Amino acid sequence: MIFNIKNENGVGGILMLTIGTGIKLSAIIDKMELKIDNPEGTRAEVGAEFIIKVVSKAHKAEAEIYSLVAEVKGCSIQDAPKVDLMEFIGELSGNPDVANFLKSAVK
Repeated sequence: MIFNIKNENGVGGILMLTIGTGIKLSAIIDKMELKIDNPEGTRAEVGAEFIIKVVSKAHKAEAEIYSLVAEVKGCSIQDAPKVDLMEFIGELSGNPDVANFLKSAVK
């Protein structure tokens, strides 16, 4: 699975969902105990619920999130904490392919 995203400079990029990326996402979802209460809601409703849950539980998967951010953004793990969280979530959840993947993964 391949997702088109933008980096912090607004330049389009591609995130290929590799086995490694999938495992990172799985670990994050598991550690944060992410579940969407209304998976049949609109994309906006599911996205808003997802953002609230991610922000409120990010501390549970800090290392995994830094690793994923570094991979997606092409930065070091040491620079990952400096990436704007809301912008990063928006880039991922704003993409219909990523949103559909996350929606199915957190049911």
